[in-house]
Amino acid sequence: LDRLVPRLEDRGFRVRALSLGACGDDGTSPFAVTIHTWANDICTAAESMNTPKVLLGHSMGGYPISLAGEKRPDLFNTLIISKFRWTEEKLGSIREHYIECTLDKALTPTQQRALQTHMEFTTVRRLEADHSPFLAMPERLAALIEELPPGV
Repeated sequence: LDRLVPRLEDRGFRVRALSLGACGDDGTSPFAVTIHTWANDICTAAESMNTPKVLLGHSMGGYPISLAGEKRPDLFNTLIISKFRWTEEKLGSIREHYIECTLDKALTPTQQRALQTHMEFTTVRRLEADHSPFLAMPERLAALIEELPPGV
C-alpha cells in the first residue's frame, strides 16, 4: 500500500486503507471474526466518507468487499475484484492445496496454520515468501504448483 496510496492520491483519490480484524498484526483470533464482521467494518468506514467510494480488495479482501457492496450498494460506486461463485457441491469435488507463505504479514504463518487445522487440504506446502509470491518469486511459485498432485 505504501507504493499505491500516494499514486492514487496524486490522481485525486481520497484513500482509506482498512486493516481487517485478525489480519496482519491484529491480535484478534481468526475464529472471532467472520466475513460479515469485515463487511460491516467496511460499510462503517464508508459511511464516514462523503465522496463516491471504490472498493479494492486484494486476496481474501475480495470476499468482504463483495459482501459489503451487496449489503449496502448505496455506499459504493465500484468494486475492483473478480466475481466469486462457488457451491459446496462443486468445491467439495476439487482437491484443495494450500501454499503457506512463511514470511506473510497479512495472514501470519500462525494464522495460516490455525486455518489449516479447520479445513481439509490434500497438500500443504511451505514457501519462504510474503503475501504476494506471484510478484516476488513467480518462477519458484510455478515450480511448487507444478509439484502438487493433480485433481482426480
